[in-house]
Amino acid sequence: MANAKSQHHYTRIVLLQMLVVFLLLACVIFWQWEVLHQIYLKNQLNAVGWAINGGIALLFFCGLAVLIGRFFEYRGQEASISRFLSNIRNNDDPMLGVDRRCMVAERYQTLRDLNRRRANINQSALAATLLAAESSRNSFLKFVHNVLILTGVFGTIVSLSLALLGASDMIQGSGQASDQTSGLGTMIFGMSTALSTTMTAIMAYLIFGYFYIKLTDTQTYLISRIEEVTA
Repeated sequence: MANAKSQHHYTRIVLLQMLVVFLLLACVIFWQWEVLHQIYLKNQLNAVGWAINGGIALLFFCGLAVLIGRFFEYRGQEASISRFLSNIRNNDDPMLGVDRRCMVAERYQTLRDLNRRRANINQSALAATLLAAESSRNSFLKFVHNVLILTGVFGTIVSLSLALLGASDMIQGSGQASDQTSGLGTMIFGMSTALSTTMTAIMAYLIFGYFYIKLTDTQTYLISRIEEVTA
């Protein structure tokens, strides 16, 4: 009974996990605010670091918004499957209170139409079609998942290039203190930007990657339930 209840709330558990992760992340930011302020704000001499970190954050939050929307959509799909099963157990109309656009309703309509035409029902073909249709909707999420870690590499390359420019200014300078100070400042800025962009990309990739995997698990779970119900 407990297992069935946990399955019924599968998507809600994932959403709660997401909430807990972001609460923990907020606590870590509050706890280490001074260190993060030094890395992300104080040592940024120009807008290069802010632009790269802002791009990573924008990509992450756009993907996260789509991800959350998909989880809420799958939560509705899960509720429709449960309502469909409840109607069958109570000998009611299977479509009573079930959204006609959900996966289980579309599968039920397909099976009913095939049965009326006395056509052969190929459950494997129906399952493969449903899986392909759902997987095709994850193109943007796949793009975000694959690109996030590359943005950190890009930021590191740009930042190290700036640090090398600072080192070059120090070596080729006229020996004046102002040239040495400017070159040293550019080096520190480049190294700080490399650290900040790498940290941002890794954290974004870890969080997004975990919940992207949970989305594919949820997708597999719902499709398996539909196959179990309609087999």
